[in-house]
Amino acid sequence: MTLLQNIDFFRAPAIRGASREGAGFDFPAIVIAKVPFFQKLQGLGICKIEKFLKKALTPITIMVIPHETAKSLNIRIPSIVVPLSLFFSLWGFGTMASLAVHGLEYEPMKQQLNYYSREVSEWSSTVNALKKTVSALQKAELEYEPMKQQLDYYSREFGEWSSTVNALKKAEADFRQIFALKSRETVLETIDTEFNGSIDFTALKNELQSTVETVEEIKDYLRVQKDIYRATPKGSPVKGKITSEFGKREDPILDIWLFHSGVDISASPGTPIQATADGVVSFSAWKNNSGHLIVIEHGCGFSTIYAHNKINLVKVGQRVNRGDVIGQVGSTGKATGPHVHYEVWKDGKHLNPQHYFKARS
Repeated sequence: MTLLQNIDFFRAPAIRGASREGAGFDFPAIVIAKVPFFQKLQGLGICKIEKFLKKALTPITIMVIPHETAKSLNIRIPSIVVPLSLFFSLWGFGTMASLAVHGLEYEPMKQQLNYYSREVSEWSSTVNALKKTVSALQKAELEYEPMKQQLDYYSREFGEWSSTVNALKKAEADFRQIFALKSRETVLETIDTEFNGSIDFTALKNELQSTVETVEEIKDYLRVQKDIYRATPKGSPVKGKITSEFGKREDPILDIWLFHSGVDISASPGTPIQATADGVVSFSAWKNNSGHLIVIEHGCGFSTIYAHNKINLVKVGQRVNRGDVIGQVGSTGKATGPHVHYEVWKDGKHLNPQHYFKARS
């Protein structure tokens, strides 16, 4: 038999209790009448629902015992209230914990947001400034071409007037020279009747253009000569005495005759070594028998070498000018005493450095 076939209603557990004065109280019963809807559920597993409701509505008693002499308080509640209370308590605790975590993260997020706001504001100012600059450049570009055309026009006019003035000055000088003769006969004999009083502007322009081209050629020639002058070694890298000259010599260590590709200049240890021409350092390191070695490329086919240095003061790729200090005199590598082994190369061939030992200009 099922519950719906034998009972007319379920009575909810009465919650009774006693107050301090001993009065009791009842909650009204919950009546579930027999209706056709519940009868239809009979064949759909109502037994399981019936068992669940029985367990859920099973009463439990909570007793509150005060420390004083007052009477205890008994509270009867359905058993389902306990898990529901626990569920809502845990849910409330989780919600509070989540709010606390978000509260701790709020201040750093606020500071980060303020930082990004300031950055965006600065970038916005920069972009606006760049827009103004671009606008000004575009405006200047629009104004440039008319100004250039006007300047070219004035330049042409000035060139023509300058040529005309020079021609008039020459004509004036000729007339003064002619009329300085005073005698009419002399004037008539001296005057050049082929002068027609007009000025050939085309010829003057061509002459001026030829002069300008000649000046540019002279400038180009001077540029080349200046580059050659700066690239050509000049003077000695140190002040000292030449102890071994360029050419064949008896090697001071091997005691045999060998070709000496440079000159040896003795000087006190630590004496500054100077570059003898403008150039770029292509080597600055230790090199077997040469000790601390420096090689400088000067251009125009010239290179110079400085060996046995105590220390190198330049590095590869560094630009140097004539007279710059590049190292100090030493006796590193294969050397019998403090000196500089100095070589001059031109287009891959050894040259006698003494040919370039002239006074610095």
